[in-house]
Amino acid sequence: MRWHGTHVAGIIAAERDNGLGSNGVANNVKGAWHYVLYLKVMSMIKILQQQLDMQQTMELR
Repeated sequence: MRWHGTHVAGIIAAERDNGLGSNGVANNVKGAWHYVLYLKVMSMIKILQQQLDMQQTMELR
């Protein structure tokens, strides 16, 4: 389930009628991919910060 949101966002924003066999759900989302990427990067940063905080807490014990 870790990449579920990214997968769903890709389905929603997929380009229509591009001859590749997949059609997006939403209209006019050209350029919206960078918002999806930004949210993914920010969520990964949050996870890494939480892991670092846990590691530092364990080292203090």
